[in-house]
Amino acid sequence: MTDLNGIVSLLIACLEILLVINILIFSKRTHEDAIVILIIVLLLVYQLVEFAICNLNLTSSMMVYFAFAVISLLPPMAFTLVSYFYFYGKISRLIAFLPAIFFLVYYLLVISQFEVAKCTMLYAAYNYPYGFWYGTFYYGEILFSIGLIVYNIKNSVNRYGKKRDKILLFGFLIFTVPMIIAYFLYPFIVEIIESVLCKFAFLFALSLTFFSLEGRKRNE
Repeated sequence: MTDLNGIVSLLIACLEILLVINILIFSKRTHEDAIVILIIVLLLVYQLVEFAICNLNLTSSMMVYFAFAVISLLPPMAFTLVSYFYFYGKISRLIAFLPAIFFLVYYLLVISQFEVAKCTMLYAAYNYPYGFWYGTFYYGEILFSIGLIVYNIKNSVNRYGKKRDKILLFGFLIFTVPMIIAYFLYPFIVEIIESVLCKFAFLFALSLTFFSLEGRKRNE
């Protein structure tokens, strides 16, 4: 290892592996737990890819595309968790994946435009086409999921359900709100927002772990 570029990504990936192990050991291993595990696995795979890009110099367009392929699945997977928990239908989940599929197919056609702009110990910056529209899909689905959780908290009469709702809501807010604040304080962060957001998303993974383990208590 010649430098420390990407080392934070490796550290976060290791911590997220520990979260997955905890869920596998201590949860009830329900469908909800499986979705939580998939979300955390996507996050840790992205961190490992970023480490490979920044520290091992695997900077090909295909590696950058793969990083985007991984994180593109996060918003629809997060919505899948919300929709499953609140009993929304399969069609809504399919629709949630359509924008991700569109971008992955289109980006594959223009893969040569993907490149690493900068790497540091804390983050990586990428160049890729149609960043505004990609961001609209990405953060739009996250905000929509937050809206659904808030709606269900207001309308739920189940105290246990509300407790898990609040854990899930906290998980979404704890990584989106700091990013929004950081954007207004430091507008240049938009250039590295994918990388930084996935760092903040460790807090999301931590909250999802509590959400999953809380499900076990219902049957104890």
